[in-house]
Amino acid sequence: KNGSGTVFFCGCSLQCAFCQNYELSRNLRGKIISTKELADIFKRLEDLGASNINLVSPTHYSNKILDALSIYKPSIPIVYNTHGYENIDVLRALDGFIDVYLPDVKFFSSSLSKRYTGKVNYFEVASKAIEFMANKPVVFGEYGLLKKGTIVRHLVLPQCTLDSKKILDWFSTIKDKAYINLMSQY
Repeated sequence: KNGSGTVFFCGCSLQCAFCQNYELSRNLRGKIISTKELADIFKRLEDLGASNINLVSPTHYSNKILDALSIYKPSIPIVYNTHGYENIDVLRALDGFIDVYLPDVKFFSSSLSKRYTGKVNYFEVASKAIEFMANKPVVFGEYGLLKKGTIVRHLVLPQCTLDSKKILDWFSTIKDKAYINLMSQY
């Protein structure tokens, strides 16, 4: 209803060849702020009426985000909007602060993940991370908005539909614990 309070973090750690946020992920067009300033941003977005705090590409700033959330934890949901290639220990540390996980699952094929991100083990790492995230119980709030839980995103790439089918087969193992959003920007 009121929009997402989106905070973009510069310098994505995955570096996908087809990134739609290239200006932020590679050009580093942001500005350096302190953890106190980040906490102030969270508070300001909440005060402006945002429906959530949406942390986009937060992985490599997780320690600073934890520090900021220790200073100020908004009463609106905190969304962890990620490429999915996550360390389980980092997710465990964040879990008490994160309400909604919004991970991508980009590739099943190691050759595709190597080609587009340089990570041969993308699916192995991302699937375990997403299975962890999917343990967050689903809770809906006012207007049908997700207050807690996990929505897994998958972008169907041109000429890669067989890979997408394998991802959907994998997702069927957690379908009772998370939602899926299939995207087709291409």
